[in-house]
Amino acid sequence: GTVETYHVGGFGIAAQSLGGSGGIGGMNVTGAISAATTGSGAVAFGLGGFGGGGGDAGEVNNTVNSRLGFVHTVGNDAIGILAQSVGGGGGVGGTNITGIITGSSSSSGGVGIGLGGFGGGGGDGKLVINHVTGGVVTEGANSQAVLAQSVGGSGGAGGMNVTGAVNLSKSGGGTLGFGMGGFGGGGGNAGAVESTVTTADGAQFFMTSGESSTAIVAQSVGGAGGVGGLNVTGAVSLSGGTSAAIGVGLGGFGGGAGNGSSVLLDVTGNVFTRGNDSHGLMAQSVGGSGGAGGINITGSLAGTSSGSAGAISIGVGGFGGDGGNAGAVTLNYAGTVIAAESLSLLGAIGAGSHGIVGQSLGGGGGIGGMNVSG
Repeated sequence: GTVETYHVGGFGIAAQSLGGSGGIGGMNVTGAISAATTGSGAVAFGLGGFGGGGGDAGEVNNTVNSRLGFVHTVGNDAIGILAQSVGGGGGVGGTNITGIITGSSSSSGGVGIGLGGFGGGGGDGKLVINHVTGGVVTEGANSQAVLAQSVGGSGGAGGMNVTGAVNLSKSGGGTLGFGMGGFGGGGGNAGAVESTVTTADGAQFFMTSGESSTAIVAQSVGGAGGVGGLNVTGAVSLSGGTSAAIGVGLGGFGGGAGNGSSVLLDVTGNVFTRGNDSHGLMAQSVGGSGGAGGINITGSLAGTSSGSAGAISIGVGGFGGDGGNAGAVTLNYAGTVIAAESLSLLGAIGAGSHGIVGQSLGGGGGIGGMNVSG
């Protein structure tokens, strides 16, 4: 039979398994105040809630057998036949704010420690098996004829942390502030993809006519690692006597990326594309990108009206996460592929369009986070 859709973002036939997204970690605010005439001290610890992990998707087995009819879509961002397994994204880590204030007419001191919540890990995509016999025609930009894919979910971003410690005393005192941005969650792994696409006697080709519309795609894509959380830490000590302030800060680390898995694409028949950046066949395995490290800002200030004062600031920007590995790619084809502005072999080739593309690409590592200390 024939299946037709005339909607933007429409699917002719879709078989999907989608993992759910992890929940967002809760915000935390912690504070402590201590004041006394003789001696005063306070300690505060705060931790943002952790993001939930994304759910794994299930396996997908899709079979379409239409020897006399076509799948036909009209509209941008449409897909003729879709088979996919997509892991859920990890939840974002919660924000943390920690602060202390100590004061005394003699000596006092305080310690503030804060950590942003960690992002949840992305869920895994699973095995996708796709068998198509028939023909597909799409009319619209960014509209694939046949797409089979397994995708790992992205890791959640680490939560922001803000830690502050303030001491005010007449004789002597000190403060210590330590803060760390939440770590980004790891990306989920993608599953293997096996896609077999064949024309039939009554449906003898697969064709796309819009730009950025590759005809037949099989891909396994690892999830990206989550971004490390921002950290801001400050320590201030003002005293009439000896005074000291120490600030230590660390930007959250970016999450490691998920891996792509093996891809097998086997196509028999005629394939035509007419738009720019529209490949005939594409089989790819792609490792996810590592998450960027979080920015860190650390500052300390010590002051005294008499005696000595000292301030130390130690800061480290978050480390970027590792990129994911890619799997093996196998592409078999028998037939004719034309990537052109018309269906004539004499037509000008569509700009940026390749007939057959097979690639295995490891993911890039995440960028390290900036650090500012003073």
